[in-house]
Amino acid sequence: MSGTVTKESIRLIAKQHQIPSVKEEVTAALAPDAEYRIREIIQEATKFMRHSKRGILTTEDVNHALKLRNVEPIYGVQSRDDSHGDPDREVDFNEIINAQMPRIPRDCTMSLHWLAVEGVQPNIPQNPPSDQAELSMKKILKNSSGKTLVKPLVKDVLSKELQNYYERFTKAMQDREDDSEVDKFLSDLSTDPSLAQLLPYFVEFISDEVTASLDSLKILRRMLNIIYVLIHSPYLFVEPYLHQLMPPTLTCLLGKSLGKEDEESSDEQWSLRQQAASILQQMCRRYGDAYRSLIPRVTKTLLKAFLDPQKPLTTHFGSIEGICALGSQTIELIILPNLPSYLQGLEEHLTASNSSKQIQARKCMDALLKSAGIYVHEQSAKIRQGRSQEIESRESNKEEEGNRQGNHDKDGADGKEESDGQEGRNGSSLEHLHLSKLDQYYPQLVEIFGEGLLPYLSKEIQSI
Repeated sequence: MSGTVTKESIRLIAKQHQIPSVKEEVTAALAPDAEYRIREIIQEATKFMRHSKRGILTTEDVNHALKLRNVEPIYGVQSRDDSHGDPDREVDFNEIINAQMPRIPRDCTMSLHWLAVEGVQPNIPQNPPSDQAELSMKKILKNSSGKTLVKPLVKDVLSKELQNYYERFTKAMQDREDDSEVDKFLSDLSTDPSLAQLLPYFVEFISDEVTASLDSLKILRRMLNIIYVLIHSPYLFVEPYLHQLMPPTLTCLLGKSLGKEDEESSDEQWSLRQQAASILQQMCRRYGDAYRSLIPRVTKTLLKAFLDPQKPLTTHFGSIEGICALGSQTIELIILPNLPSYLQGLEEHLTASNSSKQIQARKCMDALLKSAGIYVHEQSAKIRQGRSQEIESRESNKEEEGNRQGNHDKDGADGKEESDGQEGRNGSSLEHLHLSKLDQYYPQLVEIFGEGLLPYLSKEIQSI
């Protein structure tokens, strides 16, 4: 069809519309464009003809093609006769009978593959690439500043009921005044299995809302409550989304400034960071064995925040609480070796004229006392456990000795005494190991915190 619409045709059409002169550049540009549009309409009209099981193109097909392209249809021509098309070719039955038989089609077969496993699409040839699948689930919009925004098409993949529920859920969680429906939605998350399809949208909502609501402690606490419910719900499989839940949790723990300016030193902020540390602890306990790099990466993040003197004291407090949540071994590796140097930098904040800095420094000091107390308590518990194991071992040996009959020669008795001595040494080895660790840091901790450590010690350890 190339060259059907020429420059001369464009000029004639322009004259019919009372445009006497048209520039050469205009006709050169309009001719191929008009030809392309005509070809496009004819192709669409041909599709309508084929789908209608006809071999003749009618004006009705052209009108349908024009409507499909949002073009006003042609008025005054509505004909179904065969005067404007080639007649159907007559077919001789002898030609059909004597024609060569077509190839036998393949038998119908069916193969199975996984579209998704626990909400995650496997990378196999039958499934579309991950980037293409994500793009098909999203729509591209532009905001007022001209930037491109990509938003999920929730309506394409969720039922209307789930869409309505998700809208009500987000509206209730974003409401900074009314808390009446928050507990109801949290209860639904923990008990309703039908909400599993909304899990990726809940995770994305948490991430976006924590980033956008750092000035509201109420919203941040709601997000932490949602995370807590998600990881404890028996009906939701959270593991594929763990990497998306960890950043908002660490933001609530280590964020530079949470809440408004008048809330920076309030008890609400400190309790929010402690709640984030508790959730972090539960994540590491639940998924630390399955994901071996989880705890080392979290520990590395907390170490950087704790040792960076440029970080604010609020971040230091969060890092100390997070380290405490990971247990005594992490405390021994991170806090105790760096405690003297950290206290030197903290001293100037304790004596600062700024009351806000003093409050933050005291909170950091309380967190350090808590970490020292946890370490001392767990080490003392291990010492008690070693002693109890040693006592149980001795008692069991005595019972076995009483049950034995007395026909043992001297060599057998000597061998038994040697075996009992070996068991006694093995039972007390754990006690001596933990005592040596405690002796290494205990005098230093007592010098720093004094009697503040006593509530964490047992009576047996206090007497050592």
